[in-house]
This record gives sequence, C-alpha cells and structure tokens, in this order.
Amino acid sequence: MRALVTPSSQAGRVSPRIVSEFRERLRGARTQLLRTAAVTDEELTTVDIKDAREDGAALTMTSATLLRLKDHERRELTEIEQAEARLARGDFGMCAECGTAIALTRLRALPTARLCLRCQARVKEG
Repeated sequence: MRALVTPSSQAGRVSPRIVSEFRERLRGARTQLLRTAAVTDEELTTVDIKDAREDGAALTMTSATLLRLKDHERRELTEIEQAEARLARGDFGMCAECGTAIALTRLRALPTARLCLRCQARVKEG
C-alpha cells in the first residue's frame, strides 16, 4: 500500500503533487457528472406526452428510471463535494473510521472513498 502521507516535517500531510492530482480528478468527475445530469434533465423534459397517453406504463417506467438516475447523480455530487472538502481540510486519504491511510490505488479507482478496504469490508458485512 502506498501511503498518501509524505515523510516530512509536516507529518500527516498529503504531498502537494497528490493533492493536485486528486483536485483535478474530482473536478473532472464533477464536470462529467454535471454533463450527465444535464442530459437527464433534457430527457425528462422531452418525454412525449402523446406517447404517454398511448403507453402510460412505458412513460411511467422511463420517468421513474430517469428520476432514480438523478438521485444517484445527486448522491455522487455530494460525495465529490465531501472529498473536495477533505482535500481542503488536509484529511483526504485518511480512513474516516480507523484513521489509517487509504491505499493510493483505492483512491485512484474511487477518489471519493472515505474508508480503507478493511473498514469498508466491515461496513459491508454488517
């Protein structure tokens, strides 16, 4: 496991290179998510009312799916904002449960991760 913390007089601080990398990753994820949300909004407003009268069940299912997607996007945006706040506070990359460093490979795969793998496994189990 590669730790995010640099061995320096600033023990417990993430290296500026890593902060910059993840700031960019999170910014990119936010941009992509907002683009997806815009498409979802457009799809919600273009559902054909004429088709709705002819096939109300299909419209209901399509609308419900799009609304669930929108809720998922909202949760993802919140997770991105929380990760950005952790970067700003200086505790990004530290497990919120046990306080150990989260593996850099995990953070690169999931920049919004709040828990190390061990704590995440415990959460999933029970």
